[in-house]
Amino acid sequence: MLWKMLVGDVRRSKGVSITLTLLMTLASALVITGVSLVVQTMGAVDVLWKSASPPDVVQMYIGDLEANRAESEALKTWAAERSEVEDMHLMRTLPVPGAQMWLAGQSQADSVLEPAFVTSPERFDLLLDEHYNRVQPGPGEIAMPVIYQEQGTLKLGDTVTVQLAEGVKKDFVVTSFLRDAQMNPSLVTSKRMVVHPDDFSVVNQHLNNPEYFIEFKLAKGADRGAFQHAYRDAHLPNRGIVVDSTIFRLMNALSTLLVAALAIVIASLLVVVAALSVRFAFLAAIENDLKEIGVLKAIGAPSRAMKRLYLIKYAALAGVGTLVGLLLAIPMTHTSLKPVLLYLGTPPTNLWAPLLAAFIVPLLLIGLCWLLLRRMDRISAVQVLQEQTRASRSGRRFRLTRSRFLPVHQWTGLTAALRPANLLLLTVVALSTFLMILPTTLASTFADQRFATYVGIGAADVRIDIRDNTINPEKVTKDAESDPDVTNVVRLTSNRYDIKKADGWETIVVERGDHTVFPLSYTSGHAPTAPDEIALSYNQAQEVNADLGHTITMRTPGGEKQLRVSGIYQDVTNGGRTAKAVFEDSAPAVWEVVYLQLASGVDVHAKTEQLTNTYPEAKVNNVSDVSQQIFGAASSQLGVIALLAAIAAVGLIFLVTTLFLILILAREHDDIASLRAIGATSRGLVGHYLTRFGTVGLAGIIVGVVLVNTLGNSLFKLGLGRMGAPAVELLPDMLLAWVLIPLVLALVIATAIVLPTRKIRGISHA
Repeated sequence: MLWKMLVGDVRRSKGVSITLTLLMTLASALVITGVSLVVQTMGAVDVLWKSASPPDVVQMYIGDLEANRAESEALKTWAAERSEVEDMHLMRTLPVPGAQMWLAGQSQADSVLEPAFVTSPERFDLLLDEHYNRVQPGPGEIAMPVIYQEQGTLKLGDTVTVQLAEGVKKDFVVTSFLRDAQMNPSLVTSKRMVVHPDDFSVVNQHLNNPEYFIEFKLAKGADRGAFQHAYRDAHLPNRGIVVDSTIFRLMNALSTLLVAALAIVIASLLVVVAALSVRFAFLAAIENDLKEIGVLKAIGAPSRAMKRLYLIKYAALAGVGTLVGLLLAIPMTHTSLKPVLLYLGTPPTNLWAPLLAAFIVPLLLIGLCWLLLRRMDRISAVQVLQEQTRASRSGRRFRLTRSRFLPVHQWTGLTAALRPANLLLLTVVALSTFLMILPTTLASTFADQRFATYVGIGAADVRIDIRDNTINPEKVTKDAESDPDVTNVVRLTSNRYDIKKADGWETIVVERGDHTVFPLSYTSGHAPTAPDEIALSYNQAQEVNADLGHTITMRTPGGEKQLRVSGIYQDVTNGGRTAKAVFEDSAPAVWEVVYLQLASGVDVHAKTEQLTNTYPEAKVNNVSDVSQQIFGAASSQLGVIALLAAIAAVGLIFLVTTLFLILILAREHDDIASLRAIGATSRGLVGHYLTRFGTVGLAGIIVGVVLVNTLGNSLFKLGLGRMGAPAVELLPDMLLAWVLIPLVLALVIATAIVLPTRKIRGISHA
């Protein structure tokens, strides 16, 4: 009889069993994919780190350091005297303006990437090819950053053309793509191009605005923070930011780990949904088998044997779902790992992590079933008889109340939607809606022009960057002020100053000028407007332990200044450590930026191209393109995960709604037959269920949208908060996120309701 019960349950609930298996399959596949991405990404980073041997600390320097013999010699002497310094390297780089560079015949004038020529380092900070070999291009050859391959801009054998001077161009043939431990990520706009030393000498004769990487390899266990403090206290060359390898590792893994985190979040929600569905299906099965269970109890059948049968059933479903999920995870992981393989290389094989992850879902579900099976111990033959008697007296579940506004079936459906039992379906729909909208909203956020204000770029139309006075910024500003296409112009000048901390001084970049015209996103306060005011980025404020209204001490060529903090803003550039001020200073600028707001109707792209031709020495960018180019790789990966999430969400809602309806119809079979007997039409009953569960589904969609804008926004803030943007907001595509996706989900729910209710036509009128 026990096996008869089990076989009967399987036959009776084919749809339920298939649905549960599919849920477990999806959950297992995503858990395995997420864990695999984390393990593989970190493994690939480790391999790249060991092969490339990146520097532990890098001090940037803008200018010709080697021309200043006194500074360069002082630097070398100091490094030789430091016991923690194992090696030091001065890397000379030669930046190339985008307007002077063509890749496969395509101008790079509108690219935000900042490529620079270098020669291949020999001791550490190695630049590697796809086989982890140090790139060594021959004369006339060039090794290009892998991002150009990923974007489809270049392929092997293509030509890179650089204009060195008026009428002087040089061509290079792409012979390899390089992996750069420091500058691999798409989030890093600076890129290094490797050429032969002879070609570098030729280029060096014409590109006379070098920048340097002062690179240090430290002994194992050396305190990097203390080392950076010692460097600053020694007043050594520091015309640029300082970065340590921790940031390099984070940036290399960030975009892929973001995808992995989303996959794990989705998988976790799927596990929750599967658990809720298993609970519902299990309790329904117990209810259907209540009579048989009571009889078996009456004749002395042990509860252990009955519980074992149910446990076998759900363990088998979990096992099949896990096996299929494991097979499904293979192509999903392979697709998601493509950026990792391209940027970081092939990670070491690790099968233990995904295999262990594969057991998470079945173990959780089997554990849940075991807990639910304890209910069987409380069932007795007497209880079964009491329940049947109570059921015969209780009347029908359908209460045919009337409403002056709605037909009977719609009114009863609407009132039935308020039952607590429908909370499961509402939860599933809400979570699925959240799964579908969140990745889509993240992708649209990175593509939104407003997001540029979180990466240190004012809310303007065009940005003109001028380094080392290659052109006169005053002339650019005056030209723009007289241009009828331009409505607003702001010139900002960046200098390096020392800011006082509790443990000494720190060099930071301060951007001076009018910051009220094109403001960034402020978490508190406002942009500086007086000479004694300063605004700090969120991370910089944390670094110097300053808050709104506090006074900080800054050391300038003209002496120390006392500046009051007027505002705290969000910025993820330069490690999230920047500052804004308006005071005057005659010190030479490190770089200058001119922001332009164009008149209504002016084509931004056409104007950007025009300005690029007018000022070829400067870097002119359409601001709307900047964040998209910077976050392009992350955005494309989010697009993949958004597609997977959409498929999972639609599948979940359809499967669980169908499962729910199948079980409800089975429970209410007798009620439906009675209603058909007194004249209820199948169309009216279908309308009842459509109203009843359509209302629940609609409520779930609304809850899901609210969750995206609350919980989803909080998670987004948590992620970018560490980078310097704690108050960042999601920027959804309103039409897509709030109209089209909910409409699609509503249609899926309606379909999932209507399909099972077709069986009502076959229920006897008697």
